[in-house]
Amino acid sequence: MNRLLVLALLGMAACSNDYTFPGGEVEFESADPGDVGTWLSLDTSPDGLEMTMAYYDRVQGALMYAVGTSTASGGWTWTYEKVDGWAGSNGLDPGDRGKYASQRTAPDGTVWLAYADANGGLWVGHRTGGPVWVVEQADSVGGAWASLALDAAGNPVIAHQDPTKGTLRVTRRSDNAWTTEEAFLGQLFNGTDADGNPVLRPAAAGQFADLEISDGGERVAFYDGAWQELVLIEGGEGAWQSSVVDGASATAAGHVENAGAWPQVVVVGGEVRIAYQDVGTQNLRYATRSGTDWKLETVDPTAWRGADTVLFERNGQPAIVYQDGYDTNQILAEKQANGSWKITKLAGDEGAVGFHNEVVAIGGKTWVGSYDFTHHGLVLLALE
Repeated sequence: MNRLLVLALLGMAACSNDYTFPGGEVEFESADPGDVGTWLSLDTSPDGLEMTMAYYDRVQGALMYAVGTSTASGGWTWTYEKVDGWAGSNGLDPGDRGKYASQRTAPDGTVWLAYADANGGLWVGHRTGGPVWVVEQADSVGGAWASLALDAAGNPVIAHQDPTKGTLRVTRRSDNAWTTEEAFLGQLFNGTDADGNPVLRPAAAGQFADLEISDGGERVAFYDGAWQELVLIEGGEGAWQSSVVDGASATAAGHVENAGAWPQVVVVGGEVRIAYQDVGTQNLRYATRSGTDWKLETVDPTAWRGADTVLFERNGQPAIVYQDGYDTNQILAEKQANGSWKITKLAGDEGAVGFHNEVVAIGGKTWVGSYDFTHHGLVLLALE
């Protein structure tokens, strides 16, 4: 096992009350970390030196937040905070909350954390100083596949799915109020399969939603489960335009019949990039657009790969962390100068890993995190 991986696992057991995160200088008792890592979301403190983490405790059905400080030995010490879904001083439990956790830290140190209520609805935690959180319902419906980003003014924008209607919703905060629009209305599929048999699939747009904001533009990539397509909407509030990137009705060369699960969209130098899974063959796929046309390719043709996709830049080239669902390993694909992809196993020998993958850069290192279902905790390693 990678030595950094061992240190990271052990570091999860350590707690620190030396709290230097902006707004949280008041010493407090760190919470029990619980079951760490499902619906994992990583970010950094405003100075880029500390790691922040939100996750769902699947044993307690509640949401946690933590701040990690690196140690001289290469590990991490953590301070934990309870956010929502925990019984209060009156003994009342507000319910099962915290799945689809997605968090971002604003430059002033404010933390915004979006998540779902199991009974429906999008909730947001707002942290201006640890461990004090203000939680509020941002949308009474939806909440599934929440993806939060900050706009140029530091306001939170959240893409999420209403699974009951199969629509993609975008909720945003301005002037201290929340507003929501149905950015993409899902439609049922009423057609035939390859053998001519009738097929009826209910509306299912917005699955695996991923929101990206850059250069004043907003983009959301998602899987439309009814039409089995990777869809990208672009623009912003009230001005969305949609396109089918991959799937049965896509027009790009090399498109497949059923694609779009687990997408992540990034923009680098004006090029739009999306990593995602070919649902039909369970392969990792990659789409790029520099002008008006999409270029599609299969990155890893091995079966049962491509879930929990994270796309990022490494050594000036695109890189993707994803899961091998057959062997429950965590895999890294790195694009080479000649256009080929180098495939490397990162972790998995010691447990079932690669669930809820996240990537964050701190102190000149790229850190990769995921949930280990074997040991019920976080696996964290640094790429060389």
